[in-house]
Amino acid sequence: MGYNQVQILSQGDSEILQLRVKSDSARVGDVTGAILQSVGHLRPSEDLLAAVEIVLSEVINNIIEHAYLDKPDGIIDISVVENKNGVGFHFYDQGLGMPGDVLPTGKLPNSNCAIPELPEGGFGWFLIYSLTDNLQYVRENGRNHLSFQLELDDSKADL
Repeated sequence: MGYNQVQILSQGDSEILQLRVKSDSARVGDVTGAILQSVGHLRPSEDLLAAVEIVLSEVINNIIEHAYLDKPDGIIDISVVENKNGVGFHFYDQGLGMPGDVLPTGKLPNSNCAIPELPEGGFGWFLIYSLTDNLQYVRENGRNHLSFQLELDDSKADL
């Protein structure tokens, strides 16, 4: 299986899934689908699954668009780990780092303006912050590592 497809590297006890994928926006649905399927045994609610899908899509698309600048030959490593509080997610890439090597604030952009001046972006990080716990980012040795926790209860899914 090549990098153009979802590559399952391992599947163990606490590690539910480890994936290696190319930074190809056409594969985001395949990647999120594989991850959603891998957590199915935990019996998350439909609302929680929808929240997980939103977060995964936002994170993967951000890596593709901003870290790899839409170049489809970058590699994204994803690790999904079950723990006592829910599911932990780790994303690694060797693309460009976050501005200032820190996470964006996650604040909503100003929408108190005329319709033509409404912002096109800036909502993704708000959603990611709202739906996850323990969101962290570090850049070391030219590698980005974004991690977060998704709780198994539905408290964050009711946005």
